[in-house]
Amino acid sequence: MIIFGDGSQIRDFIFIEDVVNANIFAAEKNITGNFNIASGENVSIKQLAEILLKVNSKQNKIQYEKPRSGDILHSLADISKIKKSGFKLKYCLEEGLKKTFEWFRV
Repeated sequence: MIIFGDGSQIRDFIFIEDVVNANIFAAEKNITGNFNIASGENVSIKQLAEILLKVNSKQNKIQYEKPRSGDILHSLADISKIKKSGFKLKYCLEEGLKKTFEWFRV
């Protein structure tokens, strides 16, 4: 598994089923407007890689490469608006990744 840079870059990951659930929630509650759908949690690329190694037994090491030019160092969504509506995530990052790997194994 290759990480470009030192892995300290921050992202906001969400499992696709939570994105779908957010859209269904908004439709059922007749919520309109623009909302960020994300977890609202800082996860470094290194943390993500470590979770992937834990979930996927076929991967066994991380290889670090030079950072990519123009890479965004920190990206975190403001999810305050969707939280106020009452929407809650069903899955944490690790659970979502486990379900993803299970789906690909079938």
